[in-house]
Amino acid sequence: MIMDKDSWKRGTPLVLPHPHFHLRVRHFLPLHKPSNSEMNLHITMANSIITFSFVIFVSTFVAANGILGGRSKITDVNTNKEIQDLGRYSVEEYNRLHRSGTVKNGGDLTFYRVMEAEKQVVSGMKYYLKIQAFSKTSGDPKVFEAVVVVKPWLRSKQLLKFAPSPAAAISQLVW
Repeated sequence: MIMDKDSWKRGTPLVLPHPHFHLRVRHFLPLHKPSNSEMNLHITMANSIITFSFVIFVSTFVAANGILGGRSKITDVNTNKEIQDLGRYSVEEYNRLHRSGTVKNGGDLTFYRVMEAEKQVVSGMKYYLKIQAFSKTSGDPKVFEAVVVVKPWLRSKQLLKFAPSPAAAISQLVW
């Protein structure tokens, strides 16, 4: 028995005039008016499907980009202009803080390059940089570790840490 869209009101089936008429009938029409509990079930199922889709999307993102909130290595450090600019910013900010008296023990530095970099998603992006710089007074090359937080929507950069790298050996530096 096939019902049309109003047959639930009438309680009578739809009579088919031709054997292929069923190809034109809309199959998504309900055979009866759904109750509130059936509508709630449909809404709950739709919400479950949306939640499941979101979980799959996040899982795919995590699998492609590493652990969410974890550090990930930046591979193109030498050619990445943004990373090199962040290294230059770190050295300039260190020099500014040194001149203002906020930082003790140190001299003005000249930025040379960022050697290694990692990034981490926080409220913004946190960059962990290994920077090669030269002392303006002695001309000696030195390696520093810097941590910078960038919040592009606020147009802000903040130098959180700038210190000599304990693991850096001068022999590792490439001139």
